[in-house]
Amino acid sequence: TGTSCADATAQGGHYWEIRASDAAPGKTAGDPWFGDIADIAPTGTSYTTDANGRGTADFAFDSGTGLDDNVGRVVVIHDTYTADGGDYARVACGVLAEPAPRGPYCLIANMAPSNGDRYGTVSGTVKICFDGWNSGAGANLEMNVAGLGVSTSGGVHIHTGTSCADATAQGGHYFESRDGLGSKPDTAAGDPWFGDATADIAPTGTSYTTNANGLGTANFAFDSGHGIHDNAGKVVMIHDTYTDLGGDHARVACGVLAS
Repeated sequence: TGTSCADATAQGGHYWEIRASDAAPGKTAGDPWFGDIADIAPTGTSYTTDANGRGTADFAFDSGTGLDDNVGRVVVIHDTYTADGGDYARVACGVLAEPAPRGPYCLIANMAPSNGDRYGTVSGTVKICFDGWNSGAGANLEMNVAGLGVSTSGGVHIHTGTSCADATAQGGHYFESRDGLGSKPDTAAGDPWFGDATADIAPTGTSYTTNANGLGTANFAFDSGHGIHDNAGKVVMIHDTYTDLGGDHARVACGVLAS
């Protein structure tokens, strides 16, 4: 619980949130820092040392506290367990610091005409960015593509394909099916690539707009359930004017996402 390594008092004791959870015998529920407690410390919270005294550990734990709560807290390393003949003394200490700034990490697709070259001069980029390389699924898409239809609106989506060769290679919408996340009626839950997808996966929609010169722009957040690694190599599709605006929503530009 402490915020300084000055002495044992400043270091405090185990830091966790009391919860109706399993515990080691005689210990408070929710404390993962004892023994092997499956729901909060599946493989224990121990380190081991080699013949040179180098200690290593790699384990999951659930203390009931998040990142912000842990910043500034101390980490204490104890000596050999009493059960193994040691005295379990506090032998090392350090203070957890603010995380270093992350990302954003981005993938970029260079867009080109697709499927019949309706707009033969299409050029520009679509970029998707994540806060961290190993971040969760939420991302932001930014589009800046010239040569499209004038003064209109359509969809810009990530598809399952890895080539722009034809519609089959491009595939369909790329997303992870997830129950409980909103989407267009009669489509798989979790698909953000429809204009009426709900705010939990597409807060402001997934559309672009063009100006009188055919320059298409977009800047929106989306959650397809896939992170940056999954999206690398997938294609981005730009569709023509929405059908409810008098268009046919055809695939008119394509590009492959790369770092």
